[in-house]
Amino acid sequence: GKDGNSAACAMRLLNGYTTLGETRYLAAAERTAAALIRLQSTEGSWPYASTYDPGTRTFVSKQNPTLAGLQDHVQAHPTLLLQLLHRFTGKEEYKQAADKGLAFMLRTQNPNGSWSHHWDLEENIGEAAQSNYKNAGELNDDATQDQMTMMLAAYRVTGDVRYLSSFLRAADWIKSAFIDKQGKGWAQQYDE
Repeated sequence: GKDGNSAACAMRLLNGYTTLGETRYLAAAERTAAALIRLQSTEGSWPYASTYDPGTRTFVSKQNPTLAGLQDHVQAHPTLLLQLLHRFTGKEEYKQAADKGLAFMLRTQNPNGSWSHHWDLEENIGEAAQSNYKNAGELNDDATQDQMTMMLAAYRVTGDVRYLSSFLRAADWIKSAFIDKQGKGWAQQYDE
């Protein structure tokens, strides 16, 4: 999670590769992708944070395993990195992992078009940060915006209208969430 996450750093390495043509940057980005593929759940999501234990050669998740973060680029950045790597290398494993990530994002969109702070994998529902609100939309930490970006990118790459429809539903929600009373603008979090 957060802006300096591993997937974001690997995308900077890809930028170095495209700018300088040095394959060591591509190789480093692919090592990150290999770790992300190992960390991806069967549902297609990634944990908020994990650490690698070189002694056991395993990853240890640093979050509740029943929750998948949607904020802080947790799902969007790994998916985007894998899409980019597929474009650069043509390797099918990157496309398959990215497609699983996109399917997870589609599934976790709230009925009103927004995305929540996180997704409860056991209850199959979006929740606010404190889990008090279900199907709760969130703009804080790019929860909705990240998934919108990925839906638009997926539509542009695949032409699949499911992604465009998802993007437009989210845009409609953002429009409906505008506060036009004493204060003007948007809140960080919403209830259903």
